[in-house]
Amino acid sequence: MFKKRNIIVDALIKNNSIIITGSTGSGKSTQICQYLIEERVHCKKTIAIVQPRRMAAITLAERVAIEQQTVLGKKVGYHVRFDNTTNKETCIKFLTNGMLIRESMGKERLRNYSIIVLDEAHERSLGTDILFGLLKNIQYTKKLKIIVMSATLEIEKFIKYFNWIPVLQIRGFVHPISIRYLQKSISEIINLTIITIKKIHLKYKRGPGDILVFLTGKEEIISTIEILKNTQRKDNRFLDLICLPFYSALPVRLQKKNF
Repeated sequence: MFKKRNIIVDALIKNNSIIITGSTGSGKSTQICQYLIEERVHCKKTIAIVQPRRMAAITLAERVAIEQQTVLGKKVGYHVRFDNTTNKETCIKFLTNGMLIRESMGKERLRNYSIIVLDEAHERSLGTDILFGLLKNIQYTKKLKIIVMSATLEIEKFIKYFNWIPVLQIRGFVHPISIRYLQKSISEIINLTIITIKKIHLKYKRGPGDILVFLTGKEEIISTIEILKNTQRKDNRFLDLICLPFYSALPVRLQKKNF
C-alpha cells in the first residue's frame, strides 16, 4: 500500500470519488486513512471508515490508534451501537453502516465529514445499498469525497453508479495455501472436525500458529469446544490447546479475546 501512497492521494485530490481494490492484507483499511490525514486531504474534518461489522470497526480503530501513537478515543475512535469512543478531536472515525445512516438522517447531514470510506463494499446488504444511495445524493450538494474499497468487487457496477469514477488496483502479498478435500461425504461433521484439530495440534505442536474452524452455528461451536475440553481432561497432550468461541451473539469483550 505504501508504494501507491502518492497515487492514491493524488487521485482523491483530483476526483470526488474513487474505487480501490486490493487483496486482503494489503493495508487498505488501516493505511489509507492515515495517508489522507498526513497529507491534509481531509481539510481538518473527520474521515469516516465504514465497516459492515462492529467488531471490525473496533479492532481496526485500535490498530490505527497504535500506529498513530495516540490513545483510542482522541485522534482515532470508533462508533458502534451502544459504544462511542469519539469526540470533537477525532479525525479518523471507524463506524458501522447503521451508525452512518443514522447520522445522515440528522440535522448535520454529515457536514462534519470531508471523506467517507466505504470498506468491504462487496458485502452487499440492505444497509450498504441504502448508504450508497444516501451518499450519492448528499455528494451532489456538499463537498464530500467517497472512497469505495474492497478485496473482491464487481467494479463495473460501481464505476457506472458513481458516474465512471477512476479505479486503483493494489496488489497484496498472499501466503501459499494448500487445499485438501474429503474423498466422500460425511454426516458427522463435529467428530471429523475434532479429529482434524487433534491431528493438526499434535503435528505442529512445537511451532507457532492457530487453528481456525468454521462451523454452521452457535450450537455446533459450543459442542465442539465442550468435547475438546473433555479431551483435555483425559489426555495431557492437549492441555496447551486454547479453545475460543467466536459468533455474533457472543459479548464483545469475549469476541475481543480472539484478536
